[in-house]
Amino acid sequence: MPGKRRGFFVAFLITFLILVIVFMYGYISFEINRLYGGRMSPFEDWRSYIAFLASKVPFLKDRINYQPLKAESPAEYYSRIYQKYIEIYNQKIDELISKEKELEEQAKVLDTQKNVVERMIEEIQSLKNQLLEEKNRLESYKKQVDELVNVLLNTAPRNLAGALNEVDDETLAVIFKRTDPEYAGEFLEALAGVNPQKAARVMELMVGVESTIERLEMLVKQAQEAVKQMTEKESQLFQKEAYLKSVADALNNITPEVAVDFLRRENVDPETLRTVLSMMDREHASVLVQYIVQNAPDLLEERK
Repeated sequence: MPGKRRGFFVAFLITFLILVIVFMYGYISFEINRLYGGRMSPFEDWRSYIAFLASKVPFLKDRINYQPLKAESPAEYYSRIYQKYIEIYNQKIDELISKEKELEEQAKVLDTQKNVVERMIEEIQSLKNQLLEEKNRLESYKKQVDELVNVLLNTAPRNLAGALNEVDDETLAVIFKRTDPEYAGEFLEALAGVNPQKAARVMELMVGVESTIERLEMLVKQAQEAVKQMTEKESQLFQKEAYLKSVADALNNITPEVAVDFLRRENVDPETLRTVLSMMDREHASVLVQYIVQNAPDLLEERK
């Protein structure tokens, strides 16, 4: 009986030890899985374990290079991951900021080009209005002359002597030249009774009035032709001087960086650039020249 009890006790002890070992193995596997998300199996990393034991032996530790695995806590792990994401996001933000600045510079260049075009359109419209006014004035003058001729033909000369004295000499010369010589003589006689000096001046002008009439008709024709041409060229930069002045005014109101981008887009040659600089405000032109010399010297180089 004592032998059986002893055998039972030994078997129980062995079973208990095995259960303890299995429990410890399971617990260690659980902790490793929780920390690293890995798996643990028998005889796994046995070489590392032997290297660990050998590193404790005085004669072998100098020959064996054992580096224990560093355990990283969840806080450290997630902190490292978050830091990586922050770096990526910061990089993306920097790229977006850089792109935004680039787009802003391009927008400024486009605004400058728009201002130049608008200024040119204003110049063209102003010139067109001036030509229209001149054309209308000449046509109105011609119409008045025709109306006066009709009035003279239907009115007695003595009744218009006072009114004729109020009309300028050149207009009277044109009117009398376009009427019948007999009527013209009667009106000159009536005018001489009121203002003989004026009548004498009109007679002198009548000698060259043909050229005056031709010049009047030529001016009307030229004005009509000019208005037609201006209408056709309204969307074009037809006057270089006006265009360059518009460019100079625009460059006075932008930074040197934007000005250089604008000049490159417009493909401005060195000679044109010098002309534009001469039209700019002296202070702004000096700043722009210094910037070009330092950052864009190719704009000053003669092109082959």
